[in-house]
Amino acid sequence: MAKSDDLLTHINKHNYFLYQLINELEIHISLFENERNDLRLIRETYGELERKSFNFFESIDKYWYEDFHEIIITQILNPKTKEIGNIEYLNIFFELICMINKECKKIKQFNTNVIIENQIGNDEYGYIDILISNQENAIIVESKINNAEDQKNQLPRYCRYVKNILNKKILAVVYIRPVGDENKMPPVDDYDKSFNDETEIIKKYLVPISIINSKNKIDFCHMFLDICSNKKLTEKASIYIKNYSELLKVMGGIKMTLNIEKEVFKKLFYNTESVVKTTDIGAIWDNRWLIIGSIIQDKLVNDMKFIPDGDKYCYKNINDKLKMTFIYDPEYKKIGDTYVIGFSYESMKQKIKNDLMDLLNNISFEISSIEKSEDIDGWLIVRKFDFILNKTFNDISNDILKMYKTLEKEKENILKIIN
Repeated sequence: MAKSDDLLTHINKHNYFLYQLINELEIHISLFENERNDLRLIRETYGELERKSFNFFESIDKYWYEDFHEIIITQILNPKTKEIGNIEYLNIFFELICMINKECKKIKQFNTNVIIENQIGNDEYGYIDILISNQENAIIVESKINNAEDQKNQLPRYCRYVKNILNKKILAVVYIRPVGDENKMPPVDDYDKSFNDETEIIKKYLVPISIINSKNKIDFCHMFLDICSNKKLTEKASIYIKNYSELLKVMGGIKMTLNIEKEVFKKLFYNTESVVKTTDIGAIWDNRWLIIGSIIQDKLVNDMKFIPDGDKYCYKNINDKLKMTFIYDPEYKKIGDTYVIGFSYESMKQKIKNDLMDLLNNISFEISSIEKSEDIDGWLIVRKFDFILNKTFNDISNDILKMYKTLEKEKENILKIIN
């Protein structure tokens, strides 16, 4: 067989491999459709898409401790908290309790003598996270926001303490679920038989509150904190409560996203074949910026008759002195890992270069991450730009094409400068 035939056979095999790889990747990606939808829902529900403002809670690493949340929630619920306290916040909390468990309607019996305390109890019965009470009645609030373990007979011990030591009637047992777990329940079936009476109270008056409920938004953030912050009873309280709600959403979003990412990872590395496909995808993704640069170049060549000079540089003559230029060449240190739009030239007076730089700076391109023009290495007058891969490759290449068409409209002014 001739060497040319060997080469042709090799090319055909290589092309077949690439087309087969593309088909396999499409099938591989389709396996994660459910996870992709779940991630989108999380970003929407947890407010990740629109959140841009500063949150002062995020700089406090203590928010990973359980008592941090007890203190914040107590401050919000307590009408006597300085500057932010208001009985209306407590009423909103009661409404959420009744919404989740209709049996808890008697909480409306609370009068203005309500007391909000945290860490109430003793070593024998344990310490209740938050206790809402008056002379006769009480609501137990147990926070599992940071996924603290359920201690043995924890809620029954709290109930017995309230009944026997404080001599109060229990109207609700609120169980605030962990961030990222919308369905966690206390281990009611595991309580000792010696706590049967208390267990029955828990079963009847249990109020499991999710930090976020992605199905109906009847949850701690949307139906309590967000409603409180929107009341705007005081500006300080509104900002404080809103920031705390956002913190919980951030924590929950991170946890929920990680759970889904773990499932995706298991699929990606399920068996040897899956590992190979994932490695192929990873290699393409690692090379994504060079690939998209080549796609952009193809677009300019096909739609605007640019002339390619390798895979990283293409141009279109304005005249014999100046060319419109596109480059993506991360190995070219003076450009770096960024794209450039502008001109290339062979020899030019400084004044002409300055005028071209001014013209290039004054063109309004519809891309935010674009820098001021530079004169690079004595042959380029360009503006560096970047973009986020959040669109299809067609949309991205069309966006860049618009930039060059905008630049081309300045041809008459460009010729006046260089002639």
